[in-house]
Amino acid sequence: MEKFKNFFQKFKQSKLSLFFKSMTEIFAALWEKVKFFLKSGVDFTPPVKDKILSFVIKWWHWVLGGIFAFIVLYYPAGALLYHRIDLNVFFDADKKEEKIQMLDTLSDLISRETDTYAFTPNLPFFFPAAVLDNMPAFQTGVIEGTQKTIATFSEINPSAEDLKQAADLLAYPVSIWHVNQWKPSVSSVKKYRTAKHLIAEFKEKVLNATQDFNLSAQSLDLLLTALAENLKECVDLLEVQIQNGEKKLWDTVADNVFYEIKGQSYVYFLVLRDLKNDFKELFQDETLRKKWENAFFALKKAVKLQPLVVVNGSAETQFAPNHLLGLGFYLAQASLNLSEMTQSLKGTADE
Repeated sequence: MEKFKNFFQKFKQSKLSLFFKSMTEIFAALWEKVKFFLKSGVDFTPPVKDKILSFVIKWWHWVLGGIFAFIVLYYPAGALLYHRIDLNVFFDADKKEEKIQMLDTLSDLISRETDTYAFTPNLPFFFPAAVLDNMPAFQTGVIEGTQKTIATFSEINPSAEDLKQAADLLAYPVSIWHVNQWKPSVSSVKKYRTAKHLIAEFKEKVLNATQDFNLSAQSLDLLLTALAENLKECVDLLEVQIQNGEKKLWDTVADNVFYEIKGQSYVYFLVLRDLKNDFKELFQDETLRKKWENAFFALKKAVKLQPLVVVNGSAETQFAPNHLLGLGFYLAQASLNLSEMTQSLKGTADE
């Protein structure tokens, strides 16, 4: 008890106490001016305005405190509760079904980002998560990577109308809430949920033998080629941002680019992980397995890169790292490994 008394005694004598006292006096003076202004009005009605003024003056500190708490707590605390960048490398790894784990994983990934977690890229300002930028960037990358992969599956399986529709739906902009340009609109989340159901329906048709899914060597070659090209595009985007931020003291866009590419990389990592099971007959070739391992571990390193603060420093600096360069290195390595896998596949086919 004595400690608390000493603390409050010191607080009363501190500069902070004087600051709060001064602020109280300033607000009191302002309210006096407001009272004078209201009483000098033409439509002045003394009883009503006196009651209003009396209430406001009596409770003004609570009102200001409430506004302060709302601003300070609602957005930061709310955003902290929303924030989740899930890079679980074992996501859906325990699937026991023997066919097309890739489709299962992508379907569940869409569900995770739109239902299990809040989908943040399309939230308006009155949601606390609207102040986030890394999570929306990551989720944008997840949708982009999933859309590109499903589009590749659709090309490999031309008769799969469900996959084509799902790819079209996933191409819908991530930023649409229930209102767009002051008009009612179909939200991004609703489109993506529909895409998820279409993927699940296609998978069900394959399991019921009413629809084929191409698991040939040519199909794997096309998928690996597409993944390699997608990773090259990611590396190119990182390179552009590295050049744009090279002469800046602090690159405020770097973290958004970093996490958007991370979202895409995470999708490609999961697809690469699962295709070994889906194309298990082809992976009996030892050379192909070794090249797959190189690509897999390079992508895994890229996925696990998660700095506290993303820095886009100069490549020559000895004081600040460049996390975009590090991510780009692993993605370029994985892309090269995937290209080598396609060469290995062609060599196997020639034999």
